[in-house]
Amino acid sequence: MASWVSVTSQLGLSYPGSVDSTQLTAVGTVARFRNETLGEGEFIYLAGAANVDAGDVCSYEIDYNASVATAAVVPWAGTANMPVSLCVATAATVAGTWGWYQIGGSAVANSSGSITASDDVFYQAAGVVSATLVAGKQMLNAVAASANGVPATNKVILTIDRPLAQGANDSSIIGNPVGAAFGGTGVANNAASTQTITGAFGITWTVGATTALTLPASGTVATTAGVVPAAGFSASPRPIATGGLPADAAGSGNDSTPVITETYVSEIFVPCNMTITGVALFNGSDVTGNVTVGLADSTGAPIAAAKSASTAGLGTDAYQRVPFAAPYAAVGPATYFLQVQYDSGTARYNTHTVGNFGVLVQTTQVYGTLTSFTPPTTFVTNVANIASLY
Repeated sequence: MASWVSVTSQLGLSYPGSVDSTQLTAVGTVARFRNETLGEGEFIYLAGAANVDAGDVCSYEIDYNASVATAAVVPWAGTANMPVSLCVATAATVAGTWGWYQIGGSAVANSSGSITASDDVFYQAAGVVSATLVAGKQMLNAVAASANGVPATNKVILTIDRPLAQGANDSSIIGNPVGAAFGGTGVANNAASTQTITGAFGITWTVGATTALTLPASGTVATTAGVVPAAGFSASPRPIATGGLPADAAGSGNDSTPVITETYVSEIFVPCNMTITGVALFNGSDVTGNVTVGLADSTGAPIAAAKSASTAGLGTDAYQRVPFAAPYAAVGPATYFLQVQYDSGTARYNTHTVGNFGVLVQTTQVYGTLTSFTPPTTFVTNVANIASLY
């Protein structure tokens, strides 16, 4: 390969690739040289060390506290998470000699294994790099510019810019956790579906399928999965009543007359996740005909999975349980609406006479078909069923 030519104004410098038996300039001197094949590069003048060969990736530390700057140079030992400055030897500058080590530009380094251009490189053996990921041993500020074997066997051209060995908290590393104080998780996380973050407030989450989460610009993130009951406990829907007001006596409420083309809507609040089997209606003085019940969500959309079949009335001035076609897994805390229809104008049902919850009468309805509505926000007397969930 062509020789390096100095592009630095300083005179009397040797050139990269040479081995100086005597020290020709101060240790730590940085100079630039040009090569017609590799282009311009940056080099640092250092003392040699045992077992240094041309192309070795070496670590070095310069002691500027001494009366004359000295440097400790060794082929990179690859100590994990040890952040040291790295360079590439341009000649076999062994102990008792001096020479130039490359720290910028296109450098020819010793390599092994499969490497392709643009690969990150990692310690493989003393002074040798490869593209095989080794946690805590990445050569930072260095990337392969050729495949392994170019320009010669077990050689690779690296593009480097003052390279250094990976440290424990480098944010640009591959294969090593970044400390929480530096914006990382602080622990090694695998490629599966569990991630842990350490710090003052740690968190672990696990996903069971591909998950997309859109975060708000500000505020609190809410989950569509709802809130489960306290650990070791379950939640019953039985105490949950329309308007929060169950019957307290056999004669509670108003004995109201239904219209067979109307649907009666009442607001009801579910405080947490629970399974709802159906609705317990507080019947009035006549149970002629059938009744259909269902739940709608907070937008007023009927929930198909929370609807009953047409059910014959049973028991005057008493609660009658009307089951859904199947138990419904309700998510809470959330507002729902109870929808009730009757197919007989002779029937009677007990209603709330006072309250502070949303109530609505849907007109021109067809019995057995529950339709959407605009959620009510005001109370209407003698319309809302006295009813509870179960």
